[in-house]
Amino acid sequence: MARYAHRLLTSIKVYFLRGHSRDSSSPSSKSEITIFSSELKAQFLHAAFSHTYQGDADKRFCEAIEHGYSKWYNASIHYGRVIAMVQGSSTGKSRLHYRVGETVRPMIERLSLIPTFTLCFRYYRDETIDPSKGWPYGDRPVVEFFMPGSKYTSEQMAAAFLGQLYKALAEEAQSGVGCFTHLAPGVDENTVNKRRTFLASVCREARQVLAESRLSPILSEPTSSLRCTKLYTTLVAQYAEVLGETLDSRSLYSSVNFLLVIDECAELNKRGAQALNDTKADSTSFLTALRRIFKAGEDMGAGKTFWMVLLDTHGEAHPVTDKRASSARLAEGTHDPLPPWIDLGFDVNLDTLPTKPRDALQLEWLKKCGRPYWHTLSNAGAVDEGAQKLFCGRVNASDENHIIAAVSRRIYLPLSHDSSNTRVHLTAVERHMRYMQSIGWEDGVVTTAAISEPVLSIAAAYTMLRDPSTYKGIIRRFVDSVVVNEHIIERGWVGETLAALTLIIARDAATCGPLAGNTYNCTFLAPRTGNVMVRPITVDTFFQKLLGTTPHDFKTWAGAAYLSFTHIDLLPEILSGPIPVSLLRYGWCRGVAFHCAANQPIYNIIIPIYLGELDAPFDDSLFTYLIIQIKAKTTAAAKSHLEALTGPPINVDGHSHKPEHVVLLMDLGTNSKFQGGQLIRMGREPAVVPNKQTNATVLSHYTNSEPTRWLFHARGATKATYPSITSFGADNISKVFNLRRQENENNENSHGIDAVREAAVRWSSETKNALMNENFVHY
Repeated sequence: MARYAHRLLTSIKVYFLRGHSRDSSSPSSKSEITIFSSELKAQFLHAAFSHTYQGDADKRFCEAIEHGYSKWYNASIHYGRVIAMVQGSSTGKSRLHYRVGETVRPMIERLSLIPTFTLCFRYYRDETIDPSKGWPYGDRPVVEFFMPGSKYTSEQMAAAFLGQLYKALAEEAQSGVGCFTHLAPGVDENTVNKRRTFLASVCREARQVLAESRLSPILSEPTSSLRCTKLYTTLVAQYAEVLGETLDSRSLYSSVNFLLVIDECAELNKRGAQALNDTKADSTSFLTALRRIFKAGEDMGAGKTFWMVLLDTHGEAHPVTDKRASSARLAEGTHDPLPPWIDLGFDVNLDTLPTKPRDALQLEWLKKCGRPYWHTLSNAGAVDEGAQKLFCGRVNASDENHIIAAVSRRIYLPLSHDSSNTRVHLTAVERHMRYMQSIGWEDGVVTTAAISEPVLSIAAAYTMLRDPSTYKGIIRRFVDSVVVNEHIIERGWVGETLAALTLIIARDAATCGPLAGNTYNCTFLAPRTGNVMVRPITVDTFFQKLLGTTPHDFKTWAGAAYLSFTHIDLLPEILSGPIPVSLLRYGWCRGVAFHCAANQPIYNIIIPIYLGELDAPFDDSLFTYLIIQIKAKTTAAAKSHLEALTGPPINVDGHSHKPEHVVLLMDLGTNSKFQGGQLIRMGREPAVVPNKQTNATVLSHYTNSEPTRWLFHARGATKATYPSITSFGADNISKVFNLRRQENENNENSHGIDAVREAAVRWSSETKNALMNENFVHY
């Protein structure tokens, strides 16, 4: 049993690490959360890039090239040694390649993981370089070189540039790898000017080569592969050989001598030497041209092994739609791209969990969770920066993508994997901080997730709570446009999605005063001794906002019991038997409640509760939970459902016990009332243990002597049951169930999630193996 508990905690941590993924006296205000100035942000970014690299994503990537890509690559099938690295913003794509190219042995040996040079094509419309518009900075000389309107073709320009870049890098490499880094703000002016001068010289030489070369006959070649082979031979080959020889033995990995990294590669795919829609001219994009020239070097037997890596949040870095075949075959329809790489560092700044409950509520801790970018920001700027990233600068309550971004950061939102929904997934990754999990080459299916990141959950909550019209607009349109759209979220999840939404609304309402004009008078965030923290709420306050009433004797117990969750995320495994108390402690410290995995018996959501003093060290024996079962059938749940509703035993220091806890049965689909006309039943009694013929997984949740539990059975989905939903824009939830009732009154599958919920969670065999790896957890 102890082994199972440890394996379960391992699974939880692997899930959050690999992605699958509150009390003060004064209210928070806009002035508490400020956006960085460009100068200050640049300093933080430079400090972050200069700091010791955290995690091992760099080594995983290098080993994937050495032992995976290199062995799988087939020149007759794949279009060059080109790897697309597609992942959401601020996940460490650029920093990983800084690390890969760093010298890892004394300079006299000049050894790197892999010698690497990065070019960034972030485009600026004026001379001002502002880190808030994107990072890293764009290389202006190169951006200006690859501009439309040239008298040369895209392929000619790509070949001339690549040849002169190789030539200049070979000369630099004779004495070291000084230019094998990227421009970083905050470094000394000499270093900035050196890189700018270096790249300006490369572009100048490339223009000179184009002017002196007689390239027009090459255009007469019938195929792009023949054209590019001649271009490579004429403009690139000799310099590639010299660079390869110069870098020989400087890589720790034998299958690769050099990495050329193209950051913000989608910008190159937007333009070419001529207009891309001009059917009378060569309309090849610059990105396609670079890939063709790169492939030509391999086809003519270049002596050294060069790889190209394309970095972007944009799906254009790797074709994933139904049109991928035509767009991916960069020659004459005979080659495919290699699979993309999406495995980057997550939670790399986590070390040990906080020792006190209140410390876990502070942004100083919470910004360590998730992608590494948050830890580079000050406490005062992290939330606003999260909102800027999440909503592309300003939230739009009528934009479906903003609505999905906001809601998916608060509750588990299983976006459909239907191919018609691919664009929703890609946009969420590209612009709204969703995390890419997998890209299916054969079927084009894209899997993404809003992995647990407290900063983004807080940013979504704080942004919405600052403006009631925004909050109401997002929730109303989410229910009306997203929930009822069978193509956006997975079938069978409507009931659980709306239940989770109702819980989050109650959680938000618990930090708000009476609605006053255009403000919620919210204290979701509260300052504390120079820090910013999430305000804890008591269980009693939560239920008062959720149901509008609680039993009198419940107030004493629940008034000293605390909740810390800011969002609800999915568990990767079914809970069976005793759970480790570490799971509840981990949930508290991350501010996450758990939406249970597919086919979880008895309950659907589990929320950690802490019964101790928030400023004293954690006492694991004081953890308990709120257990929630969700029903969406038109017929009321039988009394036996509530009688048997309970949670699992908790393992503390090798001893299993079940504490007093709270259970809630959300009977959303029914309109019937209890005897006496009430919609809510409350009480306090032990759970009824099922007979011994019941499934073993179910029986593992019970003990020989069940403790008392506070129980609530709520029927319906209107404000009569859940009074806070009207003030927060969710008064249309009941319409969803009315619509479902009218469409198919007797269709059990239209109500329950039991028959179809297994389709909502898809794990690759690799992930399943990782979940079972008990050595993966880092404490």
